[in-house]
Amino acid sequence: MSAMALAQPFGGPHRGRDGGKRQIDLQGVPAVLRRAIEGAPDLRYSGTRVVRFRRGGESRRHVEYVTRDGKFTRVEFPSDSPQAGQVIVEGPKERRHFFPDRNEIRVLPPRRDEAFSRLVRLVRQARSRYTLAASGSETVAGIRTDEVVVSDRSGNVVQRLFIEPKTGLLLKRQIFDPVGAPVAGFEFTKVDLTPRIERGIFRLERRGAKVVTPADLLQSVAKSGGFLATVIPPKFGYRLEGSAVRRFGEEDALVSFYTSNKGRLTLFQMRSAVRPEMIERMGRGDVRVVTWQKAGRTFVLLGNLDEATLNRIATSVPVGTGS
Repeated sequence: MSAMALAQPFGGPHRGRDGGKRQIDLQGVPAVLRRAIEGAPDLRYSGTRVVRFRRGGESRRHVEYVTRDGKFTRVEFPSDSPQAGQVIVEGPKERRHFFPDRNEIRVLPPRRDEAFSRLVRLVRQARSRYTLAASGSETVAGIRTDEVVVSDRSGNVVQRLFIEPKTGLLLKRQIFDPVGAPVAGFEFTKVDLTPRIERGIFRLERRGAKVVTPADLLQSVAKSGGFLATVIPPKFGYRLEGSAVRRFGEEDALVSFYTSNKGRLTLFQMRSAVRPEMIERMGRGDVRVVTWQKAGRTFVLLGNLDEATLNRIATSVPVGTGS
């Protein structure tokens, strides 16, 4: 099938977290991608999808059973999966993740708006960094989809999106590294676009389970690793999503992840200075980096914001408590 004609000027409404509507300029966006953006808030389906990604040079995959009804989503895993027994339920205000081995429920910020925002940012960046082109069709999970190819200005393919044209459901996504190798993505192997859904499946409660918030996790991880429990102030609109101790160069670092409808921020905390070449590698594409030292620690903040805004956030980060 030949490429679709580019769309006429179009402004799609999206309801923001404040309840108001923001206009998204979709001029020049392939029609099926416009449909995906317009239909995102009202998607309703159930299905099985395979998630693939590369980490540490290894290709990994896992299977998810997904049920979605508008603002509510439930994810479960097969009995032979390493995640067997885990359940994830997300609504407009929070995401709950049950870990049966620990009898623990982690309460996190929702990610649905984040995924939508990534799609919108992709469209906005297309005007300066990418080109979007309807490329053809492919059958995914027994359903015909229209393909959208995302390429950089040199013609290198960055992503391939396969969208069901009536609902706008993204049934397959492939992400490629700078030399064209696939590094991440997902694909539905089975999907029902008119499922019968019991609303009760979107409740996640368990008597006796320990409820853990991101702030609880940060305190615990920081204490066990000998770090300061430092957080980005909520006034900037970013919510703490998770924390972990990760290897950074030749030493351990406390890494905290933040999300909002503006994107993501990552805050690193280390006990020694960071080499300039490592900072240079971290700040690629639209990701910018600022560093500073406080209370004998080195902090690194990454995000897709301008450097002035990142610096303003950095100067407002308190020292925190801990070792």
